[in-house]
Amino acid sequence: MKIKYLGTGAAEGIPAIFCECDICEEAKRLGGKNIRTRSQALIDGKILIDFPPDSFYHMIEHQVNLSNIQYLLITHEHSDHLYLGDLEMRKKPFAHFKTYEKPLTVFAHGESYRIIKEYVEKHKLAETRRVLVQEIQPNIWFNIEDYEIMPLRANHPSAKTPVMYLIKHKDKVMLYAHDTSYFLDESFSILTDNNIVLDLISLDCTSALLKNYRGTHMSLDVNLALLEHLRELRIITDKTTVVVNHFSHNGLANYDTLVEVTKPYGIIVSYDGLEVAF
Repeated sequence: MKIKYLGTGAAEGIPAIFCECDICEEAKRLGGKNIRTRSQALIDGKILIDFPPDSFYHMIEHQVNLSNIQYLLITHEHSDHLYLGDLEMRKKPFAHFKTYEKPLTVFAHGESYRIIKEYVEKHKLAETRRVLVQEIQPNIWFNIEDYEIMPLRANHPSAKTPVMYLIKHKDKVMLYAHDTSYFLDESFSILTDNNIVLDLISLDCTSALLKNYRGTHMSLDVNLALLEHLRELRIITDKTTVVVNHFSHNGLANYDTLVEVTKPYGIIVSYDGLEVAF
């Protein structure tokens, strides 16, 4: 399997649009991997995770043919993960297809499903088979082609019905855990009950260098505590690839600093455009 990080920032991005803090000013000066657009990922070039307002930019910057993407997983309803306005751009006359018109199927739970369904119906996107929406439920497997996917409830109190995604393909399994704080007990139980051993885990590290941040996101020290517990439960091993992602300027660190801090732990720091095969 392969994950490509199209965007790796939190809601405000880095540099934040209206901010003059030291982290944002440094990011502007250094550029490169310090510039973070809103979070989005692509699995094996087939399955898109989240639909931020930067999807248009991601299409251009990373040469992603969004007209060919047929599957979209939504983690939760916040606008940096679900920007509804651009879904309308898939209908005529905004989008023309040279070959067979493959609908984009959006998989979502709870509040996300409700607002997407309402939007799709309002703009007749399902009626014209440009965008379809399918409701999914936490802790229940569903299939996309030969991928098995299970949403797990995320610990993200500022959203109504947030989920993480456990994704299996052949002999590989990964967990995309954004936006979330320390996992709910329920998630540990589901992972152990399903005998899950992760090949890759992508962890929310929004608050980076803050200490013991367990609000709606995680800081790096909380990531480390979570990883230790996952090792104890044998959900991860020394062979598991660990990536930290979804960074805010409020986490007090840009890319190079994060790389230095995480080096002793063998953790990969994401950046826009990073590809990880596992």
